[in-house]
Amino acid sequence: HLMLMKAQANVDFASVQRLVEPLKLPQAHYVLFGSLPLLAHKLIDRVNDIDILTDNLGWQYAKTLSSISISAKGHEVIQVGDIEIYNEWMDMDVAQVISQAVFIEGLPFARLEDVLHYKQILNRPKDQIHIKLIQNYQQKEP
Repeated sequence: HLMLMKAQANVDFASVQRLVEPLKLPQAHYVLFGSLPLLAHKLIDRVNDIDILTDNLGWQYAKTLSSISISAKGHEVIQVGDIEIYNEWMDMDVAQVISQAVFIEGLPFARLEDVLHYKQILNRPKDQIHIKLIQNYQQKEP
């Protein structure tokens, strides 16, 4: 069953799998976003919560899981325990982010390039750390 308690930075990769898979979100209509791609690429070992980005079909399904609320930034969000489901992410092309997802252990994660894009815009202290981690990782890739 899904926990409704909010935990601080203690969601590891195994927890992501355990929490996301039971949602049964429609394949090719969602992507794991926020800092999750850094977790999937082993650049960090924990996240605060699980951010999921959906297209319209994924959003229609997500609305059957829980009610819509408004995030601190004024966006519609569907919250299920530590999971936050969105149907928009800043200025990003949702369909493109989803279609270019990288599958890691069966789950679709946004490309690090997409994470880098929005983190450079937000540029919060944690984003600055994550930007450096992504850039270092990209430099090491062949």
